[in-house]
Amino acid sequence: MFSKTKLLKAARLTGTVLLLAYVLYKADLFSAVGWTRLAGTFAHVSVTLVVISILSNLVLDVISAAKWWVLARAVDLRGGPLTLFGYYLSGRFFNLVLPSNIGGDVIRVGLQGRLSGNTAASAASVFMDRLTGFIVLISLTTADTLLNARTQNLPFVTEALVLSVLGLAGLLWVIFDRRPFEFVRRISLRLVPRLEPLFHQSDKVLSALNLYRSRRAHLVGAFLLSLLFYVSAGVTYWLDVAPFAPETPLLPVLIATPFIMFIMNIPLSLGNVGLMEFAYTVVLGLFGVPPSVALSAAVLHRLKSFIAAGWGGIVYNMMKLESPVAELKSLKLQAEKS
Repeated sequence: MFSKTKLLKAARLTGTVLLLAYVLYKADLFSAVGWTRLAGTFAHVSVTLVVISILSNLVLDVISAAKWWVLARAVDLRGGPLTLFGYYLSGRFFNLVLPSNIGGDVIRVGLQGRLSGNTAASAASVFMDRLTGFIVLISLTTADTLLNARTQNLPFVTEALVLSVLGLAGLLWVIFDRRPFEFVRRISLRLVPRLEPLFHQSDKVLSALNLYRSRRAHLVGAFLLSLLFYVSAGVTYWLDVAPFAPETPLLPVLIATPFIMFIMNIPLSLGNVGLMEFAYTVVLGLFGVPPSVALSAAVLHRLKSFIAAGWGGIVYNMMKLESPVAELKSLKLQAEKS
């Protein structure tokens, strides 16, 4: 008998293989002609634009760290902008090395919690960082879908978008109305009493999240920084394409960016492998970018993620923080003490 976890991993592995196969088919890489075309795309790459594209990731990191700092200040957590920037880059490193797309968030909670002595509020600040970004992404993707419904056919995005909106509505209900949480806790503890510590910690995080209801100025700042992040991301995505096809206009890539980023957040593959290449190849293809160029841009984007993780690892060592295992143990002890 297979456990649910193993079945889920098997499903995501299957999704990874199918997505990669589709990308290879889309780029005509099952033929020698396709490989020749791809090789030609790399042969004429602009090294200068590649370097600019790699450096542009730092702009996104600065904006993201600034937003986290604003949200941390809203609940009186310690840590200046430079410190949280270092923590954020460290999180990028752990997103790559830990077996989860949110491994970096866990480390950020641990680092901020140890600095401030408040793990629940730290978890709330990281959660709000993700939540505000997701709300803006959903809004931009919805606007994109409505404006391009007649010209761009992405039915799977529409379906996923509907599910995401419903899920987001449910999540906001749980955060700002305690009744669903109390109902689930009551039923769960009757069946599994040992879950009490988990619900105790969740209750503290929910209480910290509710503090943001009276921090409107900080929330407005976070949403504006999220919007700035996605506009800047559109420019960096164009910089992924430009080294291979500098004649590509910026505006279509800006319009395509919410679609790409939304698809990349759908948990269909292991470690986002295949999904990101699929998003680049399919979505940019709808906006006139040749498949070989789109796939080349995806490869560059993948390289940039490894470089960003490398920067994070260097910063993590420069800050003389604990080992990954020690950090996770420290986070567990913080949660137990609080």
